Amino acid sequence: MFPLPWLASRMAGADMAVVNLGNETLSNVTTTHLRLTNTFTSAPDLALYSTFTVAHVWLDPTGLPLRISYERRSALGDSPVVAVAYEYSDYRNVQGFLYPFQIRKFVNGTPWASISVQTVHSTIQSRAWSTH
Repeated sequence: MFPLPWLASRMAGADMAVVNLGNETLSNVTTTHLRLTNTFTSAPDLALYSTFTVAHVWLDPTGLPLRISYERRSALGDSPVVAVAYEYSDYRNVQGFLYPFQIRKFVNGTPWASISVQTVHSTIQSRAWSTH
């Protein structure tokens, strides 16, 4: 799960609310903690589902995500909640884009996966456009 496409998809909706919860220290780095929620303002009948969309993002001083967390649920009410978190580090520049080369996934607070990215291949191609 790469953080930037995930964030872009979350921020694409007009009903997304972002709340700055202030500065927090995460792995000895001062971060900005944000809470993202889909308010369903344009679809009030769905507003009770907004609790399903809450996610937390911690950004480093340069604006890169260091941690993203959310709860996965299968239903409203007393259904089980699974806490999922991703931690990102070792960002590297690949053709002008910063990618995390270290990703750690946690499920209910337990380390679940550790991903070390070896290479990133870009599909971006330069094209010369002309009009006739």
